[in-house]
Amino acid sequence: STVEIFLLYNGAFGWRVVCALFGTMMVPLCYVFMWAVSKNSWISAFTTALLVFDFMHFTLSRIGTIDIIVACFILLTFYLMYLVLKRLKHGIDRCTVLLMILNGCAAGAAMATKWTGVYAGAGIALMFFLFLMREYIPAHGKRDILTLFGICVAVYLCIPAVIYVLSYLSYPMQPGEHLLKKMWDNQVLMLTYHAARRAFEIINMNRRGEK
Repeated sequence: STVEIFLLYNGAFGWRVVCALFGTMMVPLCYVFMWAVSKNSWISAFTTALLVFDFMHFTLSRIGTIDIIVACFILLTFYLMYLVLKRLKHGIDRCTVLLMILNGCAAGAAMATKWTGVYAGAGIALMFFLFLMREYIPAHGKRDILTLFGICVAVYLCIPAVIYVLSYLSYPMQPGEHLLKKMWDNQVLMLTYHAARRAFEIINMNRRGEK
């Protein structure tokens, strides 16, 4: 049924509608991000209009690939990081910790979707490190710094790692396989696929040349 296709991402409709939903979600997300940065509705609307009329965004929102999904999660990750850094200027409270948890979940979802999310994670890590060195550490005591470090390990390392591993629950398991092994084997496959593919093509080219 259509509901099953949608829930299982199985079939042309399921592949396309999920991408369309994520592409659509990027529009209001872009607006609120720019509003948080500029506090100007015209700037926010203009930036959002650039996204809406961007041909790449429009195309990726219509086809059954995961690029628009990881792009949406990356945009959400940077938006939440901006909010986190803004609140950390006034110290750590429950709302800040909640934002950090959501930020870690968004980063983990981006990484679990595609390795491009890992590169984005490196970007927010750089932002966070520069903020700590320039603003947070000089203005806070050792206890606050250690508390923040512990929270960061939990939300920016543990949460994304757990989400990434759990994303392999949908993979079929062979007898004797377990989740971590499946995940690790797939990392090796992704790292070596193109090298092995290229070697295979060279072998075939040499064989054709001999013939």
